[in-house]
Amino acid sequence: MLVLGIEVPVMKQELHFSDKVGLIDHKVNSQIDLFKEYGGVIPEIAARDHSNKIIKNFK
Repeated sequence: MLVLGIEVPVMKQELHFSDKVGLIDHKVNSQIDLFKEYGGVIPEIAARDHSNKIIKNFK
């Protein structure tokens, strides 16, 4: 059995892939650089960026 764990706090996205033996892969995508120019998080941009990055991580 394969298990996928997804955690999406405001400024990053984490994906954990594991099986019955243990962790297979762990990916972290940060949005800190994306929001430096804005001085804070913009929810619409954050959601769009999370969607684009999660799709790339499954390929």
